[in-house]
Amino acid sequence: MKKVKEVSIPQVAGSEVQEVDENEVVQLWHRAEQIYNIIFTITINNPQDYKKALEYLLSLSVVKLELDSKRQFFSKPLYDQMRRINAYFDQYLKPIEEADKILRQKIVQYRALKWEELKQQEKEVYERIKNELGSADLPPVVVTPTLAKNEVLSGGEVSFRVVKKWVVEDESKLPREYLKPDEKKIAEAVKKGKEIPGVKVYTEEEPQVKII
Repeated sequence: MKKVKEVSIPQVAGSEVQEVDENEVVQLWHRAEQIYNIIFTITINNPQDYKKALEYLLSLSVVKLELDSKRQFFSKPLYDQMRRINAYFDQYLKPIEEADKILRQKIVQYRALKWEELKQQEKEVYERIKNELGSADLPPVVVTPTLAKNEVLSGGEVSFRVVKKWVVEDESKLPREYLKPDEKKIAEAVKKGKEIPGVKVYTEEEPQVKII
C-alpha cells in the first residue's frame, strides 16, 4: 500500500471545551430584535429617515460582529480539533479509498468484458441453431448463463446493480435548460471590463459598514 505521512493522533484537550453564556447571547439578540421588528415597516422618505436607517444598519452590524465573535470563540477550537482528527485519519483512509476505487473499476471492467463474451457466444449459438434448423424466423433464445448478481464470500457478500450514468459527448447539442452559467467566471470577466453576449452589466451601490 502507498506509504502514508506520519501524523500524530490528536488529543482532545478538555481546556478547549467552553460553555456558552446564554444570557450574553440573549441580551445581544434583544438589542437586534428591536431593530428587526422595525425594519420591515420602515420607509425612507427624507434625510431624517435615511440617517436613522444608517444608524440601524450600524447597530445591526455591531451586534452581528459581537455574536459572530462569540460563536468563533467556541467553534474555532472545535473546528481546529476536527481538522486535526481528519488529517490523522485521512493519512490512512485516502490510500484505502484510492485502492477501493481502482479495484471497483477493474472488477466492473472484467464483468463488462465477460458480458460481451457471453453475448457473442449467445449470438454464435443462435446462428448455429438457426442454420441447423433451416429457419430464418427462429425467435431469440437465451442459451448462455448470465453473471451472478450476488457473489457470496467468506465474511461477506458483493452484489451488483445496474445504474444509469452519463457523459456529455457534445456540449453544443445540449438543450438550454441543461446549461448553467458559470457565475464565478462571469463575475471575474465583468470586473475586468469584458463584454459578454447575453449579460447585462450595471452598477449598484452596496453599503459598507465600518465599526470604530
